[in-house]
Amino acid sequence: MSMQSKEQRHEVIVELIGSSRIETQADLVNQMKQRGFKVTQTTISRDIESLHIVKGPKGYELPSDMSFAPSWEQVVKVHCKSIDGAGDHLLVLKTSESAAQMVATEMDRNPIEGVVGTLAGIDTVFIAMESKLLTQKLLLKIRQLL
Repeated sequence: MSMQSKEQRHEVIVELIGSSRIETQADLVNQMKQRGFKVTQTTISRDIESLHIVKGPKGYELPSDMSFAPSWEQVVKVHCKSIDGAGDHLLVLKTSESAAQMVATEMDRNPIEGVVGTLAGIDTVFIAMESKLLTQKLLLKIRQLL
């Protein structure tokens, strides 16, 4: 069994709070457990304090001076399991449970050559591409990340 480091845990906490609405520490504990982290509310409370995360009217928020912003490649490495082509202009990316929305959001936020748009379910992201060539190029790039 591999131990996750404090740094890995903090990276995922920042990623979760930066990309989704987290209203309670219990929500964050559940999200972390879905991503394979064995955490308690006490651990999350300490992490929130050490990361200077604040609770606002819309839930937990990152401090305005936080420079961490995961690249779409980092999110794919952490949360994706497989990718396959589906025709000439569509890729199907399988993610860990409940991670598809976060992956699609990061892909939408960052310009990726050839990506026209994404559509996320619970554990699947459809990636619409503008050409067959760019579809193959992105398929190979993501496979190298996995």
